[in-house]
Amino acid sequence: MPEHNVYLETHFGSGAVLFNKQPSKIETANDIDCNIVNLFKVIREQPEQLAKHIQLTPYSRQEYISSFEALQGQLSDLERARVFLVRCWMAHGGKTSDRTGWRHNVDSTTFSALPDWRKLPAVVLEATERLQNVQIENLDAATLIARYNKEDCLIYSDPPYLLSTRTKRHYAHEMTNEQHETLLLALNQHRGFAMISGYNSDMYNDILRGWTRISKMATTEAAKEKCESLWLNPQIIERGYIQETLFGIV
Repeated sequence: MPEHNVYLETHFGSGAVLFNKQPSKIETANDIDCNIVNLFKVIREQPEQLAKHIQLTPYSRQEYISSFEALQGQLSDLERARVFLVRCWMAHGGKTSDRTGWRHNVDSTTFSALPDWRKLPAVVLEATERLQNVQIENLDAATLIARYNKEDCLIYSDPPYLLSTRTKRHYAHEMTNEQHETLLLALNQHRGFAMISGYNSDMYNDILRGWTRISKMATTEAAKEKCESLWLNPQIIERGYIQETLFGIV
């Protein structure tokens, strides 16, 4: 990544990029989904309790089904984090927009679901230290981008991909075309470094004219190949940063 003192991730999601990068002096993880914000708050502040609760949670269809109703009710922050992890980890493709069915195995050749869940308590504990100095926000991405409009700030955006580039909804908080346009225009005004992920689209290529797009093939959980793109703003290219991109980190 380009050298930077400030790092902003506008759509934090699983946090894969932040967890794989070197810490910066100031780091902010933002997501509009309150359940995601709560999850990482609990990982940072109650890691041992959350890890224990996950360890005691059976990998079951009923846990997955119950999670949808439970998240609509009043829960403690700790229980909300546990239930949200159930909903994400036990769903096909980690989908949170609606029910996809309980992810499980019937033979040894398919994606391993249960061992993945059993590793989660250790993953939670490992993530805790990395989050200690990370600010957690819950605001509109374009608003934050304007606030962080500084030359020493690197912004990475991984928004829900344009619905026109995929066949199904995936997230609890999808984005309209207008919201994508607002996000792209805000990134275009950023004085520092900026990167955004997505599937190739006319909208992105038109608004991000002058940016550099690089692509790679990625394999989904369903063993299907998709071409993912990463757009880099001119400031990154001017600094000679092109070889080691996020595709080499994640």
